[in-house]
Amino acid sequence: MDDLVESGGKDIDSLIQSMAKEEFVGSAAMQKRIDLLKKGVQKNWLQKVKAGIGQHNVNTQYAHFGFNAMDTNIGAGLSTVMSANTHYAIPFTNSGGFGASQVAIGTGTNPDTSFTNSTEGHELVSKIWYIPDNITIDRVIWFSGADAATGDTLRCHLMSYDIDTGNGSTGGDLSNGVVLADGADITNAGYEQTYYQQMTIQSADVNAGKVLLFTWRQDSVNGDFSNKSNNQISFKVRE
Repeated sequence: MDDLVESGGKDIDSLIQSMAKEEFVGSAAMQKRIDLLKKGVQKNWLQKVKAGIGQHNVNTQYAHFGFNAMDTNIGAGLSTVMSANTHYAIPFTNSGGFGASQVAIGTGTNPDTSFTNSTEGHELVSKIWYIPDNITIDRVIWFSGADAATGDTLRCHLMSYDIDTGNGSTGGDLSNGVVLADGADITNAGYEQTYYQQMTIQSADVNAGKVLLFTWRQDSVNGDFSNKSNNQISFKVRE
């Protein structure tokens, strides 16, 4: 058995069969698996672990959108005032709250499929997740909580867009929007409870060069909501 491992796995089938007949306990079993991985073995129970030139990276990774607070009441002490039934992009990696100028992306059932930057360039940069490699989205979840006894009906989307990176007058403009994930409206009854949703994946594969936005919409302006960093996306890098 040890000779097969040390030999570089020349007879992998025999090695797997041998391991199936033996019982390894504790660190010995782990060490055998580590040794096999170092030899680049991919057989049955190892198929999800791949490495080396030209192979897929299937390790699950995580990204987060979120915000500290979204004040929807005029005169409440924060500069942000939101409009009902409007989709707003929220910060990537929980990069704070909202400035006086917000990234509003339409008032329809879904966010608009394009966005033309006018005075929001400084706000957009904190909202986008730029995708440097092809990825596959596995799961999208989000939590929310209100600060008032009366809540609002909430609707969120994960969107992908092309972004203009030409550094000209149209820099930052978004186009070719696609709904990656969405879910049913959540009727928030107020601060007595916290709400959770696992969204439905509508389009899992995202190609390199796209940007992702997580958008938030509420049907009224009763509450100051907080997501913290609890909008979580799990994904895998692919070819």
